[in-house]
Amino acid sequence: LSTLREFALVHNFPDYQTLSSVLKDIGYYGKYMLPWACPYFALCPLEGVTNSVWINPLKVENIYKLDGQHYAQLLNGVKLVIPVQRYYALLRMEIACGILAAIRQDIFHFSILGNRPLDYLSLPNTAFAQSLKKRPLLRTFVTRTFEIQRRYQRARFLHYYNELADNPKDLHWENWY
Repeated sequence: LSTLREFALVHNFPDYQTLSSVLKDIGYYGKYMLPWACPYFALCPLEGVTNSVWINPLKVENIYKLDGQHYAQLLNGVKLVIPVQRYYALLRMEIACGILAAIRQDIFHFSILGNRPLDYLSLPNTAFAQSLKKRPLLRTFVTRTFEIQRRYQRARFLHYYNELADNPKDLHWENWY
């Protein structure tokens, strides 16, 4: 997560804590192990004992069990041991794809004419992607257009407003986005 935070700061991607807070507040995506998403990708956390594995659900070719271990095979051939069963990975990745589609709908609303989440996703032609396509969060949007973006911008504004009001000299302006 610390590597992802550094990457996000450099590339000006949404703040994970703020985005998670907004998604929890919306209520449709659960309150646990929320993905990190921006218009370009979503990273889905799969819980582990000491560290989480973060996977882009659009890059998963297959999830399978072999010799008592569960694996995620990515499109590039990499195979990762994952700490959850296929069903739970599918649920976590459904949420990540639903959030990614909602964010893309907010950003690309006027350039992509779609009315369901699948219209905003480029799922690969794999058995795992076929399973994802059947999931309820990818059939119908659960948020209104611009809802995530509006709530995120309001949360960021309030965060920086409180910092500015408390001590304006300590505010790091390069973190504003």
